[in-house]
Amino acid sequence: MIEPGIYTGTLQGIEVGASGKKKTPCVAIEWYIEEEDTYRTSYWYLSKKAKKNTFKKLKFVGFNGDFDNPECSLESAELRCKHEPYEDPETGDEEDREKWDLARWGGAGIDDADKKTVKDLNAQWKREMGAPAKKKKSMPPPPPEDEDDDPEPEEPEAAAEEEETPAPPPAKKKKKAAAKKDAGKTPRELAWDAFIEHKITEKALEMLEDGKSSKAVMEWTTLISEAVPDKEEEDFEASDWEAVQQYMETPF
Repeated sequence: MIEPGIYTGTLQGIEVGASGKKKTPCVAIEWYIEEEDTYRTSYWYLSKKAKKNTFKKLKFVGFNGDFDNPECSLESAELRCKHEPYEDPETGDEEDREKWDLARWGGAGIDDADKKTVKDLNAQWKREMGAPAKKKKSMPPPPPEDEDDDPEPEEPEAAAEEEETPAPPPAKKKKKAAAKKDAGKTPRELAWDAFIEHKITEKALEMLEDGKSSKAVMEWTTLISEAVPDKEEEDFEASDWEAVQQYMETPF
């Protein structure tokens, strides 16, 4: 077996198929591992829960969007090799096997923390960030910035002039809505939003939505230390949190 770590993989090809007894749809990406002069495969599943992350990964490797004739434009990428326990369905024997994936995709391949560490982290998080809010399924679009709560009646001529004024392009409306949504947030809160949007793993997100923040905090702490490795979090300035936000938004 290849030792756990970060390796350089040259993309060789992609296949679409199904895996296991349940025939779960998946894609298989074959890589040439340069440091080991051998080949390995990443399996990305397309189940309901895993599909969101898999689509992001496929976009990163330049997938052409055609599952009948799949191709990717990416030439090479950093890959992470991990060892995970595997039970042979025929013999019932358990052994470790390699798992290959894009490096630093939504986490750093870390182990679960012990209960004392989790308890301490929960207390620290609540002191600094407050209790995690439940993720809302949908929100109505904000009203236009120039809309009054109780507008006064307009004169006929003024109304006619307003009708002739073209509406702002949709892109500008979206920018205004995004700016209004982020208004008042600190650089740290914006970095956290980027972490939730781009880097958090599905398991950590599910736990967070259930009020359990331990795994999300572990992933968050690991990633911000990668983004700004030469500072402690308590010493971060606004520019450091902006660097963290950019790191979270980088698709790898």
